[in-house]
Amino acid sequence: MEAMVTDDLGALEAGLRSEGFLDREVAATKLVAAGRDGARVLVQVATDRGAPQAVRVTALRHLPADEGATDALRTLLGDALPVLRVVALDKVEQARAAALAPLVEALTRDPATFCDLDEEISVADVAARVLASLSSRE
Repeated sequence: MEAMVTDDLGALEAGLRSEGFLDREVAATKLVAAGRDGARVLVQVATDRGAPQAVRVTALRHLPADEGATDALRTLLGDALPVLRVVALDKVEQARAAALAPLVEALTRDPATFCDLDEEISVADVAARVLASLSSRE
């Protein structure tokens, strides 16, 4: 039974690492449904600096925002890619991970921006919003 689960997780990880958007989304959704083991795969892919940006973003977007995500979020808040820092900030807010507030506060001085469709997104602005949200929940 365990080998079958491991094989399924391996196939889902391969789907998550696919170039096809729909393949990634389907695999990520199934990994979420797989519970803790699926979440481990999502963390592994999201933190894989050798994986393509789109693959890492998909994994991070689907990562359940719970206490199990804190270590991965801590790592991703320091990632070189601004888009991953922003998605990680959103996950910190969803998880209400007040323990990460010092890292979020540091990102309020992050000068990085990127374009998403026709909108320019500032890491510092998102961090300020998340920090305010975390502060209001204390």
